[in-house]
Amino acid sequence: MYQTSTSICAYIVYIEENDRSIGLISDLEIQGLNWEKVLSLSRFKDEDELKEMHRGQTFYELTIGRNLLVPEVAAYVGHQRAIESFMKSENE
Repeated sequence: MYQTSTSICAYIVYIEENDRSIGLISDLEIQGLNWEKVLSLSRFKDEDELKEMHRGQTFYELTIGRNLLVPEVAAYVGHQRAIESFMKSENE
């Protein structure tokens, strides 16, 4: 995690196979903002675990109107991990 004097922090969700954060991190550092990378599950190596988390086509069609893709489940996991990291921190 990058540290500045501010208590505002950006949380960057990524997967190892497709980490596109270099430019974003550079921009955050130029602005003097803290950042933390949060590793998500990946459809490339965690597909079985993600499929277990999937609640089934019927559930999603009834709740959001369409089936949820495995990469969308992975995105959810990454964002939940970012929220958890934020909640455990002293950041604003």
